[in-house]
Amino acid sequence: MGLIQSGIAYLGRVLLGVVFLFSAMIETLDWGATEQYYTMVFTRWMQVYQGDESAGWFMAHILPCLPTILIVGVIFRLLGSLLLIVNWQVRFASLLLLIFLFAETYVLYDFWHVQGPEQTTAMLMFFKNSAVFGGLLLILSLGKGVQKRPESS
Repeated sequence: MGLIQSGIAYLGRVLLGVVFLFSAMIETLDWGATEQYYTMVFTRWMQVYQGDESAGWFMAHILPCLPTILIVGVIFRLLGSLLLIVNWQVRFASLLLLIFLFAETYVLYDFWHVQGPEQTTAMLMFFKNSAVFGGLLLILSLGKGVQKRPESS
């Protein structure tokens, strides 16, 4: 891979990393609002699955663990983003971010459960996150980039 291609690939990894780094920092700096928001989201999920005993049981057991789940999410984003930015262990970094992003996208942007303008916003965020997910899959697949094979003599 040429110098320009390597630089562009690195810039792409940095830009992806910065998104996760800042979101983790913002949530950490306003931890009370973060917990309140996620509690509201899980409460909405409990209402959606109100008649389903197994889903209700699952959601009822998630809420008490919410602070721990949020801490794990912040750690995944901080570690994953920093590894991408410093260009070290980029496949592992992308895996951490993929795990976080999959869970976050499915839980937060459940456009199939909401109506009106909120549905449009949730759908746009769902597909935006799906595009970021695709970029992280490329990093997981290619690592730092396609390496040029040495020529045989």
